[in-house]
Amino acid sequence: MSSSRANSLSCLAVAIFALIIAAPPVRAQSSNSNVTPDWCKSLPRPQYQHLERVPSADSWFEVYKVAPGVFAIYEPHQFEEVISYLILGDKRALLFDTGLGIGDIKRVVDSLTSLPIVVLNSHTHNDHVGDNWEFTEIYGMDTDFTRINAKGSSADAQAELAPGSLCGQWPTGFDAKSYATRPFQITH
Repeated sequence: MSSSRANSLSCLAVAIFALIIAAPPVRAQSSNSNVTPDWCKSLPRPQYQHLERVPSADSWFEVYKVAPGVFAIYEPHQFEEVISYLILGDKRALLFDTGLGIGDIKRVVDSLTSLPIVVLNSHTHNDHVGDNWEFTEIYGMDTDFTRINAKGSSADAQAELAPGSLCGQWPTGFDAKSYATRPFQITH
C-alpha cells in the first residue's frame, strides 16, 4: 500500500472515530411533545464545526465531508441522530447504513455521486436500514435477525417517533401514522 493511500485511510479512520464519539447516547424520551427535548438544545453539535458541511438534497439530512471521497449523512432531527456514510471508490460507492427512512437518503446520495451504489449495513435495526428498499445491491449478514428485519417493520419504526424524539418538524410529505421500514432484498 502506498504511503499516501495509508495516510488517507488513517485520516478517514480519525474522522469517522470523531463522528462516532460525537454522536450522543440514546436517551430517555419526554412524554410532553410540546416541550423542546433537552437533546435538541445542544444542536448543532460543536464537534461538527470542524468538518466541511456540503449542501444536502433533502433538508432532513445534514451532509459533512469527513475526508476526500467520504461523506457523513447525518439525521439531526430525530433523537438517535443517525449517521450513515457514503464512501466513493473508483468504480462504485459504498453506502454504510441507510438511516431511518424518514427522509430520502437516495436523493442525497444521488446528488453526491453518479457511481453505482452498494449498501452495507452495520446491522439491521430499523434506524440503519430505513431506506434500503431504494437500492438494488445490498450486502447483509446471513442471520435470522437480518432475514426478519429485511421484511420491514412498523412496530420498531413507530417506536422511533415517540414523544420527545423529534427536534423540529417532520419532512414535508412524511406520514408519521403510516411510518414503517419497508421490506428490502439482500443480494449478497
